[in-house]
Amino acid sequence: MGLKDMLFGKKEDANKIAYRDEVKKAVSDGKLTADKVARLEKLKNELDVTAASQDFTMVRREQYQTAADAMMASGKLSEAEEKELQRIQAFLGLKDQQIAQTKVELGRLRILTEMRAGKFPEISAQNVVMRGLKLAEGETAHWAEIAIALEGEDPGGSAGVGLKLPPKVAYQPGSAAAYTLPLKGATPMAEGHLILTSLRIIMKGADKTSAFTYDKPEEINLYKDGIRLRMGKGRAVLFKFRSLESYDFIGLLVAKGLNPKLFGPGGDATQSLDFS
Repeated sequence: MGLKDMLFGKKEDANKIAYRDEVKKAVSDGKLTADKVARLEKLKNELDVTAASQDFTMVRREQYQTAADAMMASGKLSEAEEKELQRIQAFLGLKDQQIAQTKVELGRLRILTEMRAGKFPEISAQNVVMRGLKLAEGETAHWAEIAIALEGEDPGGSAGVGLKLPPKVAYQPGSAAAYTLPLKGATPMAEGHLILTSLRIIMKGADKTSAFTYDKPEEINLYKDGIRLRMGKGRAVLFKFRSLESYDFIGLLVAKGLNPKLFGPGGDATQSLDFS
């Protein structure tokens, strides 16, 4: 330990803690303006401490998480808000891999925000998932999910019903999280890619491709790990997802297929519409 550390260490520690607190406070609303940066730079010089980007990774990660939480609290993430967080990340000197999980959550929220406003992802015709698949005129492929297709009996009533996705009602992100796909008695039929387009739900297996228009099932039920199509006459077709992170995207896509009027410029697909 050097003489300066022995004589001034406690004061330096207090100054560093004070500066950390001010940095966290400055980004706590998810924004880092030029005025905030100037104030922090002035404070850094007054306290004679190192820059925030040179602090411990754990400290910088916590500061960034505070900003990210503030942005995600509304359940939406705009392009402008995303850029604000990128500015904070740069100020804190954080690499993407140091905040990987948070970046995944932010990316997911950004896609959901765009979808709710009517901007849906599109799968390129050159994507390997689309190989050998012919779309109808005007049909667009939006999403592909690795899944297992199963066939089973439909007991009717409320047994294992999951979250209903009926016409005229919008999908609220997060609302399917409480439901698990009922697999008892279901027989696996194929494994492959479940593709959601603007017109159909398509299951592309190794040997066979099946497709359903959104209005064909008597009822569509969503779960955190899959989707079930009630086909009538006591029969149901189920698709179990490999991922547990995609149900919100699929819920919005089914809502789009059932309710095109929910989506459009300036729209918000969490709002129900009356089509009567």
